Amino acid sequence: MPADVSRQLLAGLRDKRTKPDTEWGEKIQSSFSTIPAKFKQLRSAGLQLVTGTDCGSAAGFHVDSIWWELDTWRKLGVPPAEAVRAATTRAAALLQATDVGRLDVGARADFVLLAGKLGEGRLDLRRVRYVAKGGVLFVEDGRWVGPAINPAQGSSTILP
Repeated sequence: MPADVSRQLLAGLRDKRTKPDTEWGEKIQSSFSTIPAKFKQLRSAGLQLVTGTDCGSAAGFHVDSIWWELDTWRKLGVPPAEAVRAATTRAAALLQATDVGRLDVGARADFVLLAGKLGEGRLDLRRVRYVAKGGVLFVEDGRWVGPAINPAQGSSTILP
């Protein structure tokens, strides 16, 4: 990305994060207090819930959205393994997709491998150690090894 575009983008993001959100944002914030009870009602009704966030805004990129959603499920009492199934096998079943949600012959061979035990700690990007998509490894041992974002950079760490 050209340096001037990067500076402009960062300035816009910083500006957006310092201003109060719109009326829509206020409505979302005010609804947060009801989420735990509503989520529990849906689960108690026996519904097969899935994850699959389309979160994102001018000041909040999608990169953390699925991790935020998975960790929120955990905070709402869902065992981490069940939350992960909601994002993988259960979501694939809902979509009636046979080439995703599993590691097997004929599947896309997409996976994310996290450090540590699934049930210990937050579910977030900092735990990502390996990522493959379409059978191609993009992250190895926490470092980007896929196509170079900037050919001059080579491999870089994705973790803070």
